[in-house]
Amino acid sequence: MLDRTISTLAGIFAADTPRKVVWRADVVLATADGCGTNEIMCRAATSKPTVWRWQERYLEDGVAGVLRKTRPSPVPPLPRETRLQVIAKTAQENPPHATQWSRSLMAEAVAFDHQASAESGQRPA
Repeated sequence: MLDRTISTLAGIFAADTPRKVVWRADVVLATADGCGTNEIMCRAATSKPTVWRWQERYLEDGVAGVLRKTRPSPVPPLPRETRLQVIAKTAQENPPHATQWSRSLMAEAVAFDHQASAESGQRPA
């Protein structure tokens, strides 16, 4: 079973495979080869939590965990109506006493929680 899984992962290294999937498979294959976390971090030029994330996803879901896109944010996106208001304000108005909209100014003008937006890494528009 393990040999078949490793050969499946090794088969991911094809010309038409997205680079990030190849990179994830490389992390898992290096783990299977017995490389330590620090060595994998150096090889992949990434952080320890990232190595652990892909090792964990492989253990949880197998090859499908490596192939799957990243998981969606637990913070829901802004509602469509709010996004449309933000776009309209950005395109048609300038903020008071400023040359461009900041997240907090836009949140105040459109009444959305800019902290939740900032924590999720989203932009208001």
